[in-house]
Amino acid sequence: MIQTQQISTKEQLDDAFEIRRLVFVEEQQVDPAEEYDEYEDSCIHFLAYCDGVACGTARIRKTDNGKKLERFAVLKEYRGKGVGAALVEACLQ
Repeated sequence: MIQTQQISTKEQLDDAFEIRRLVFVEEQQVDPAEEYDEYEDSCIHFLAYCDGVACGTARIRKTDNGKKLERFAVLKEYRGKGVGAALVEACLQ
């Protein structure tokens, strides 16, 4: 079962950053300086859990043109299970 929630603690944010590190920095070879930016503190971050395990993350950032949904990352072993769709739904709500 997939559950999502808005991040409210430093520990949850650390989990989100670890997911992003594994997906973007390790898997996709994105430079960490590019992945983590000056908007981290002003964004609304979300975590997805599958059977209690943090497995996906996303964030919403306000821009001059409206809100932007970004930094969607799902751990490899949880892909294809609806985690990304659950994160989109959480962001849209």
